[in-house]
Amino acid sequence: MLDWLFPHKCVVCLDILTSSPNDGFCKACKDTLMKIAEYCDVCGRPLTHGYTCECEGRVFEFTKNRSVFVYDDVMSNVIYAFKYGNHPAHGKALGKTMARHFDFYFKGIDLRHCLIIPTPMFRPKERLRGFNQADILAREIARYTGILYDNKSLLRIRDTAAQSGLSAEEREINLANAFKLSRMPSPVAGKTILLVDDILTTGSTLNKCAAELLRGGAASVYGYTLSATVKIKKKYSANNLIV
Repeated sequence: MLDWLFPHKCVVCLDILTSSPNDGFCKACKDTLMKIAEYCDVCGRPLTHGYTCECEGRVFEFTKNRSVFVYDDVMSNVIYAFKYGNHPAHGKALGKTMARHFDFYFKGIDLRHCLIIPTPMFRPKERLRGFNQADILAREIARYTGILYDNKSLLRIRDTAAQSGLSAEEREINLANAFKLSRMPSPVAGKTILLVDDILTTGSTLNKCAAELLRGGAASVYGYTLSATVKIKKKYSANNLIV
């Protein structure tokens, strides 16, 4: 009855899914999505064979990041609709997809000592939008993996300008002192943290959050983002990606 009243829709084209949805995509749209096959071992961005990532030489506070999708035009539209088109339900389908890939990217992590934490939004901005997209993704990953979920320990205490359009250096400055642990000693102490966000561009947001979590005694911090932009010296080829 609920499926009849509120039919599941493809998160890309918004067509009604005629069969029981496995991951929120119709077959036609699923075939247009690019999952990352070859990636930077540190930041998780897509790579073309034989080329190094732009992050080479950078020092990150997080151990590594992994992303499921290439942030191309299709994924850009999906995330825009999710965040700004008032489609928070899309995040549940996308979070479920991330959960299905979790074991592939993070095999070997001791889940008994792990916390899933979404990158926080500035509270007034979150109230205005009605939700934090990273929070929805993180909740779904926690639901399907059984990892303890925590959206209270890490806070965004300062509003910042939009990161889009800023250089890597400007992003670092923009996010200075923007994140803070809610209390000390912190529940993150001794824990392995899975930090969840929707897009990885330069890694600045994950880096600032990871630094604060490590300050609170976290054993290590891993990033897990829905998508990642392409940052290599030569344009990637579709032959180096899987669908």
